[in-house]
Amino acid sequence: MPHLRPFRALRYDAHAIADLGRVLCPPYDVISPERRANLAARHPRNAVHLELPVAGNGGDAYAEAGRLFGAWQADGTLRRDDKPMIYVYEQEYRIDGRPARSRGFFCLLGLEPWGNGIRRHELTLSGPKEDRLRLLHAVGANLSPVLLLYSSRDVGGPTGPLLDRLTDHRPAVRAGDDEGVEHRLWPAAGNSADVAGLLRLVSGAPLTVADGHHRYETALHYRAEQAAQPTADHERPSNHVLVLLYEAESGGLAVLPTHRVLRQLRAADRFVEQFAELFVMDRVEGLASALEAITVGGRMALRTPADTFVLTPLPAFVDEVLPDASAELRGLEVSVLNAALPRLTGADASRLVESGQLSYTKSAEEAVGLVETGKAGACVLLPPPRIEAVLAVAANGEQMPEKSTYFYPKAATGLVFNTLRS
Repeated sequence: MPHLRPFRALRYDAHAIADLGRVLCPPYDVISPERRANLAARHPRNAVHLELPVAGNGGDAYAEAGRLFGAWQADGTLRRDDKPMIYVYEQEYRIDGRPARSRGFFCLLGLEPWGNGIRRHELTLSGPKEDRLRLLHAVGANLSPVLLLYSSRDVGGPTGPLLDRLTDHRPAVRAGDDEGVEHRLWPAAGNSADVAGLLRLVSGAPLTVADGHHRYETALHYRAEQAAQPTADHERPSNHVLVLLYEAESGGLAVLPTHRVLRQLRAADRFVEQFAELFVMDRVEGLASALEAITVGGRMALRTPADTFVLTPLPAFVDEVLPDASAELRGLEVSVLNAALPRLTGADASRLVESGQLSYTKSAEEAVGLVETGKAGACVLLPPPRIEAVLAVAANGEQMPEKSTYFYPKAATGLVFNTLRS
């Protein structure tokens, strides 16, 4: 079973950075070039300079991140907490115009191979893992957490009452971001009874990676590298990774869809015909009608320059391409679409991404806009997967295609860092 423990986080010093909102950033994989430029200009010590470094004057971006990380510790911008703690994290946000709240906690997880204790639900790509490993070598720290889900059924009931007691006072940190999300943080001493009880309960449950598969696999690789090096340390810091845990039933995370955008179609008419061989196609008018239609399970929508269709997979096709898959995986629209791509385009998703023919967006409006302006040949709109389906697929030892889920809101980078160097 997983092993969780408190740690001494490296954090921005309140005297050095009065407004933490100016130095927080999202995770690297959701930062566009424009947003990175805005964050970098906001403050010279914004965490984006570490999380998504850019080389200047022909230098090495990763080396620059390592230099900055060391300099900020030396000058007191970043200070390490005196005692091990966990850090309860709350986000107030809006989804579809409605207020919502997510709540979890940061701690360390003892690394172990994928299995019954630590489960994955999504496939990974080699490029991001190489990038994160180079950054990990340079800074020697976990900058962003791996997000993990646990079920209240596996820990004997809801953990909300424990978190309530750990947040019954003013937060130590309160900061806003560009998306209107308010971030709050409560450090809690690792030797307190409530913290010990929380860690004991959650350590007895299987944990499913919600976000951060690449970071977890990178941490495993880094641990293996470090294990080959001689050391006098009783326990290597690289044996653990920074995680952020949420209760699946009441943690408050929203799961958004990730839509597919196909950049070029050499024969658009034939492309539609190929879809018709695999799906029942019903023409609809407008984006709103398409999005409403795909709320019914098993459906997705295709937008071409000429038409919008609601797609329902033909059962015989699903049987053919996912013959050994569980009912949960077969019922996921993204899995069916991913299996259809080679027949529709002649290449699988990985090759399409590498060639620039396939991209992803969480915004249906953006996907449709790219088609309508001629910047893409077509897009496929998907409903969000249910969080229960994500857990079930992982429990079955199966994986969804890469970019199947988009958990929201994203955890801010810059609240806590976990240094891997003494």
